[in-house]
Amino acid sequence: MKIPYSSDDLVRAYRITDSGHFFDKDTMRFFRSRVSSAYRRLSDKKALFVTSEKKSFSDTTRVFTLRLATVKGNKIKIDTVGELGAFKSLNGAKGALKKFNQRGAK
Repeated sequence: MKIPYSSDDLVRAYRITDSGHFFDKDTMRFFRSRVSSAYRRLSDKKALFVTSEKKSFSDTTRVFTLRLATVKGNKIKIDTVGELGAFKSLNGAKGALKKFNQRGAK
């Protein structure tokens, strides 16, 4: 399996391969998560993308997080790059996505 070329295709592949609950509709609704179209394919096995979620249960301010998707066998693993909600704006997260160092990304 190769990593998809867009965030929409990544979500579909993750769900089809039953890789976990990260993109489940209930999980995304609970955290008010959204997947941005900001996406960078690093290799056949890795890609970066941006999510936004509410800051906390009492604060509905949106924060943005850089995520790393990695193909592991027939599954896709999602990891947070840096801190959860590290960016206050989508533009800030997009800038980090563009500058991400590709060492070890294969």
